[in-house]
Amino acid sequence: MAESSNETQAELTTRAPDQQCQRLSIGQHVLVLQRTESGGVLSLMAADGSQPIEIEITPAGPILRLRSGLAVTVEGPIALSAESLTIHAQKQLSLTTGGSLSIEAAGDLTTTAEAQTISARLGDVRLEANDDVVLRGERVKMNC
Repeated sequence: MAESSNETQAELTTRAPDQQCQRLSIGQHVLVLQRTESGGVLSLMAADGSQPIEIEITPAGPILRLRSGLAVTVEGPIALSAESLTIHAQKQLSLTTGGSLSIEAAGDLTTTAEAQTISARLGDVRLEANDDVVLRGERVKMNC
């Protein structure tokens, strides 16, 4: 075998006896596969020691951690389907579209915030209900 092939093979099979760890150098990064008590961890380590990508294999399924952000650009549609979906942003969440936006729930829809603003730049704002429309406030101002 060529010497460079031996070096790659040596890096691939380097194992610490107590950690059962494999490493593979890829350019300036190292791919690390480590067995854990609950499964394993696959991580990409940068030359500066940071871990921008980590996949933890757990009994409940894989957990993907992206520590340097994520940008996804798709020219076609994206569809997400799940029993439950939670999106949480620590500082700000923004939904924008160049076209229409439709939000529909088979059950109740609740929005809560410190303050809320509903505005229509062009056209009407319509409220429609099958039953009563209830408007409560400390003061209800109309046409002000």
